[in-house]
Amino acid sequence: SVSPSTIMIGFNNSKAPFDDPDIRRAINSAIDRKQVSDVVYKGSGQVSVLPFALLPNLAPFVDASADLLKKYPVDVPDLDKVTQIMQSKGWQKDSEGFWAKDGQRFPMVVLLPPGFFQDIGPIFVTQWRKAGFDASFKAPTDFNTLVAQGNADVFLRFDTAIYQDPWVSLEEYHSRYNVPTGTDAVQPYRWSNAQFYGFIDQM
Repeated sequence: SVSPSTIMIGFNNSKAPFDDPDIRRAINSAIDRKQVSDVVYKGSGQVSVLPFALLPNLAPFVDASADLLKKYPVDVPDLDKVTQIMQSKGWQKDSEGFWAKDGQRFPMVVLLPPGFFQDIGPIFVTQWRKAGFDASFKAPTDFNTLVAQGNADVFLRFDTAIYQDPWVSLEEYHSRYNVPTGTDAVQPYRWSNAQFYGFIDQM
């Protein structure tokens, strides 16, 4: 089935170590979206690696992305890639198999909105731990405030619901929302990419 609202994994992209795109790629390479879908939704769900739902009216945009997704197979779990990236960034596995640097383990507390994602959250956490990230999860009652103010390592949330084209989802990453940590943000990603902003403004 196709959900009108994609489940997103988000970061405060201005906060170290999550401000490093290579680190985010390592975290992504540790997850197996198909396994999550198979376990939770018995294979009935549809996995999207694009930042918008795979609705029928968006099929042309999905088709237009096909070559890029072949060139950059971001949906393929790759623990070797995780190791390569993490070691290149100075992280080494400690005696218990978790990534650490200067005696400190990689920080990774995954926030879940209360009442949601208690089924898939633990699966993502298990996958990350298998890849060496000392991940855990919690569902704080002040989830919305923590995420909006950037006081979160990783979080799960629903994307915008039904719409006519991808702009609604893509615009969530615009610089207009990139406010300092500790300040409420309408969209919580705090990501910077001037070229992307230019494309969004053209759209």
